[in-house]
Amino acid sequence: GPVRISFHRGRPRDEIWLALDLLVLTATDPDTQWRGVAVARPNKDQIEPVTLVKEVLGATGTERQANAVAALEVLVTQYQDGQCYPLPLFEKTSYEHHTGGKPKDAWDPAFGGGLPREGEDGYHVMAFGSLRYHELTQLEPGGYTLDGEAQRLWGTLAGAVTDLHEDDDEGAES
Repeated sequence: GPVRISFHRGRPRDEIWLALDLLVLTATDPDTQWRGVAVARPNKDQIEPVTLVKEVLGATGTERQANAVAALEVLVTQYQDGQCYPLPLFEKTSYEHHTGGKPKDAWDPAFGGGLPREGEDGYHVMAFGSLRYHELTQLEPGGYTLDGEAQRLWGTLAGAVTDLHEDDDEGAES
C-alpha cells in the first residue's frame, strides 16, 4: 500500500492523505488488504520517528469495500460543500477539537513571538474574519459548524480506517 515519508513533524493532514489513499485503493481493489504507512520526524520530546500504520476496517473484501465507499461518499460530499461555501474545517483545530485535544491552542493567536496559529492564517481570516476560538465554536456559516465538520471528516475516517499496532502482526509471516 501507500507509504509516505516526511521530514517534518507529523501533522493531521498526513493522516488524512494516508486514509484517502487507503480508501481509494480499497474501493477499487477490496480483496487486497491494503496497509498504509506514514513516517515523520520525531516530536520534540521523542527520539523515534512517528509512524502511522493504517488499514480499512473489514474482515472481508466486501466489508472493506463497503466501508471505503461509504466513507468516500461522505468525504466527497464534504469536499463539494466546501466548493460552494467556506466550511469551518481546519487541519489542526478540527483534529484537536474532534480528538479532545487542545483546539484553542491550535487556533488562537500565539502570544510572545510563537508560531502563527490557524486563526491567524490569511485565508481563514478572509473567509471567517478574525475570530478567537470561543467565537469559532459559535460560528454557523451556511449551517455548518466546527463540531459538525470536524465530526464529518475525522469521525468518518475513524469509522472506516483503523490504526495497526506492532502486536497486531503477531503470528504473521514475514
